[in-house]
Amino acid sequence: MRQPSAPAPAGESGSVASRRPSPAFYEAGGVGPGPAWNRPETPIPVRVDSGPGGRSSPAPEGVVRFRTITGGIVAHNEERRLERSVRSLLNQRLPPPLGWERVWVVASGCTDRTVEVATTLAREDSRVGLVVERERRGKAAALGEIARRARGDGLVLLNADAIADPHAVLALLSAASFRPAPFAIMGRPTVSPSTAGSWSDSLRWMWELHHRYHLELLADGRGSHLCDELLLLSGPEFPVPPPGVINDGSYLGVWLEQKGGGCWYAPDAVVEVDIPRSFGDHVRQRRRIHVGNAQVTGLLGEPPDTLPRYFLRRPRAAVRVVSEMVREPRGVRDLARIAVGEVVSRGLALWDRLPPPRDHVHWKRIEPTPGAAERPVVPASPATESRAMIDGMPLGRRVHSLVETAGRFDTGVPLEEIANLLPPGAPATATEMRIWVEEHSEVGRLEDGRVFARGGRSRDLRTRRERGARYLEIARSLFEEELSGARSWLRCAAVSGSVAYGEPDEGDDIDLFVVTRTGALWLFLTYAYLALRLRKRRPSPFVRPRVCLNFVLEESVAPRRFQEGRGFVFAREALTARPVFGGEYYRWLLGGAPWMGREIPRLYRDRVTEESPPAASRVPGAISALNLALFPLVATYLHLAGLVRNESVRSQGRAEDLFRTETGLHRLVYASRRFESLRRLGEPSLPPAVSASTRRNRGLAADR
Repeated sequence: MRQPSAPAPAGESGSVASRRPSPAFYEAGGVGPGPAWNRPETPIPVRVDSGPGGRSSPAPEGVVRFRTITGGIVAHNEERRLERSVRSLLNQRLPPPLGWERVWVVASGCTDRTVEVATTLAREDSRVGLVVERERRGKAAALGEIARRARGDGLVLLNADAIADPHAVLALLSAASFRPAPFAIMGRPTVSPSTAGSWSDSLRWMWELHHRYHLELLADGRGSHLCDELLLLSGPEFPVPPPGVINDGSYLGVWLEQKGGGCWYAPDAVVEVDIPRSFGDHVRQRRRIHVGNAQVTGLLGEPPDTLPRYFLRRPRAAVRVVSEMVREPRGVRDLARIAVGEVVSRGLALWDRLPPPRDHVHWKRIEPTPGAAERPVVPASPATESRAMIDGMPLGRRVHSLVETAGRFDTGVPLEEIANLLPPGAPATATEMRIWVEEHSEVGRLEDGRVFARGGRSRDLRTRRERGARYLEIARSLFEEELSGARSWLRCAAVSGSVAYGEPDEGDDIDLFVVTRTGALWLFLTYAYLALRLRKRRPSPFVRPRVCLNFVLEESVAPRRFQEGRGFVFAREALTARPVFGGEYYRWLLGGAPWMGREIPRLYRDRVTEESPPAASRVPGAISALNLALFPLVATYLHLAGLVRNESVRSQGRAEDLFRTETGLHRLVYASRRFESLRRLGEPSLPPAVSASTRRNRGLAADR
């Protein structure tokens, strides 16, 4: 928890505008020394109760008076929902002259278009400020970045997957009138009426129980539990949890109770939240909450108030609340569902106390619930979109990243291929691309219809193209010969990496992406490794390339993995992959990831299909049981083999070839440092507001 700050040393200002941001961040939206933000001269309380004779009574000394407020939103890969959340704060009905000092958005470790969306909002509205965390450090750390920049008498925090009602902030401020600091006021989460489904109805029931419980718990401000969907914190020193805290609402509730502060509930401050789309997602979310509550207990020595603890302290009131809810239509069914979820999630939370430690600080996003209303992310006509991409320089950044990536593999990028990887409004043909590159020679040099990185080499491309065609044919023959016995367990297989690009270097692997039928992943991997080892022993007139199964998923998880926005580099890898088995299924898989169409629209249109794939079916029970038995054995072997190989790579000084082995019952993924470095290279460009010193600290090659 952040304590009142000490006086600033001589020669330094304590104002937010003068603080230097960490090199790990960049800011847009008017940060830094400059004109001070306007403040009303007179404090304006949101509500003043009338005294005798109808005249307003003066506020007691020491109570909070609201003149200006700051907003804050923490976002991780929220490209589809961030704009609606930010605009829901900007469009609040506030009594003049009360207004926003700033609405800060912290984009935390994003790999999709979240930063682009936030940058567009900051350019359109000067009240929006942007902080980008290149490395994801958790929500509490991101809240600390907001608190350090916040000014005014109150800080309003909204989750990035939530929408505040137009009068929600006014209701928070009204509930805070004449409350002595420190305090926190929480809003009322609700589920959108447009969200349909029986599971959605059960979660709607749960949030109604949540509402009635907090009406009882926080009636006198002495409860120690807060919901973090929408919060108002008192200033001018805004309390925030320390980095690493999982449940910021629970931490603040207990901390405020220990400090003699108050936790209050504003039921009229309605905030619409997204909900888990399945029982499994709900259990994962609740599991994290239970782990977070245990963490708060360990840190502060006291647990936050929960409904089970409320039963022990005030059993009559708790029974009354629950019995009222059970009498609702389908109340018994909904109670049973939620209770089962609590039992399962609590059991998993207890399991999490055993080693190895699980990472709950970096939360897993909830995908938007089907049926929930979503507003368009970037409100732009084709003309304005074109200007944003060209004048705003993301176009130059993207071309630069493509050229630099190719340069790392000692090759260049054909002009036509670059054009296919660019957004609307950018050059659309090889001729237009040539003209653009000639006008922007800083991105690379032209040679034989290709763009090469400055100082890059032009290797024997003909030999590399021939090698690429041969490697691709080898990959096809694998599934017709050595792996033909396992084809009934597969949905698709595709070649990725340098072979898919068509110009592999000598010694490059054949990287394969594979989707298996549900219940067959580890059986397929066992079969494939044995078949490839036997193949390696057979004589061959030429050196065979190594085959690497580096991204293998079951069809139960593959669609969701593709639907999650993962940024330009992932989209390019997926769209340029060359199917060698199950091409129709692979094109359907791409069609379920429309975010790729926003990243690379031209190539996306050429690759996807809207046709339905062959009906999914599980493998026979005996195969599924064998697959389950093989999982711990093969996964352990792969982790050990990965450690041995990494040690060999490290001893040879090839740091970029280090990788991380990720295994689960439904997946095997090798995450390499090389891919991560390429992903960072393909991130959006820094906005014009970034200072030269920040650019140098970040070490971006594009800015040198």
